[in-house]
Amino acid sequence: MRINLRKYVVFRLLCCFVIFAVLPASATDNEIEEDFIKAIYSFKFGRFAEWPTSKLNANETRFGFCVFGKNPFGRSALDAIEGKPVKGKILHVDLFEQGLLSDDALTSCHILFVSPSEKLRLKNILSLIRDHPILTVSDIEGFSREGGMITLIKAGDRIHFEINPDAINRAGLSISSKLLELAKLIKDTESKVTQ
Repeated sequence: MRINLRKYVVFRLLCCFVIFAVLPASATDNEIEEDFIKAIYSFKFGRFAEWPTSKLNANETRFGFCVFGKNPFGRSALDAIEGKPVKGKILHVDLFEQGLLSDDALTSCHILFVSPSEKLRLKNILSLIRDHPILTVSDIEGFSREGGMITLIKAGDRIHFEINPDAINRAGLSISSKLLELAKLIKDTESKVTQ
């Protein structure tokens, strides 16, 4: 347990160092840190998830981190995760700012961050990707209750997260029990109706 806490503290210190070393002074500290932490959390979730073999083999070298809707991350936050190793592949960021996700996008995306700009279209988006093994993440309030997988929540100066295990299982994914222990577990509206 001590080792995990130590790694977390080191991780936070490294994040702070990167934040202040590469970003312009005009951005506020809270905006910078929140932007970086959300991008890094979203990428790190990929290390705690498992995809079907067919999904990981569908694209030999790329691990797709996709942002759908208006990009909520600064360029430097995306640069911080671009090229990182995940599941033996190299993470590539793809931005889909408008329209719908094409079949190619659905094949290449492993993690999909749904931007707050898509709040009004959320049900349609989640319905579209429901049967695809894509880990969905967002900071839209109620995202996990609507059938999304992981919701990032800012509380004071910290970022917490909710996880919807039913949505993860429906998509054919699995998530580490270690990550589940750190999250608030949510059942989506659909699960409550069918029970």
